[in-house]
Amino acid sequence: MKERKRIAEKRIGTLLNEAKKAAKEREYTLAERYVYLARKMGMKHRVKLPDAEKHWVCKKCNSYLVPGSNCRIRIKKNWITIVCESCESQRRIWKDQDLKKAR
Repeated sequence: MKERKRIAEKRIGTLLNEAKKAAKEREYTLAERYVYLARKMGMKHRVKLPDAEKHWVCKKCNSYLVPGSNCRIRIKKNWITIVCESCESQRRIWKDQDLKKAR
């Protein structure tokens, strides 16, 4: 059982890296497919997305978010707000959580 989870974690990491590459090349449909497959695999094997990557995935439309390209980032007081431009969903993150680790 642990071996299956380890394999799933590796595959999820690989799929998210491919999604990041595709999103930076502005191939958003391919990036959405990679994120969809990674999330589906995580649900099947009960494995969470890596903390460094989960902030850059839209929960609503499964798009991989690249700041300045397909999402906006706003900082107010103690909150960081990430807005997906394709579905307009918002994610608010407490400012103490370091987003630089994710990039």
